[in-house]
Amino acid sequence: MNVLFKEYRNKLRMQKKKRIINFLEYVLHTINYSEIVIYRVDLYYLKKKKLI
Repeated sequence: MNVLFKEYRNKLRMQKKKRIINFLEYVLHTINYSEIVIYRVDLYYLKKKKLI
């Protein structure tokens, strides 16, 4: 019984870690994506105003 419980807890812990890692990756991707979009938009406006 105790061994089963330990295994179960370890499994849960691993899933939690995986979930946190997945979430972090997702956040990083979204941040990267938004930064790229903002950068492109900035470039577009600068070109429109003939600053570049």
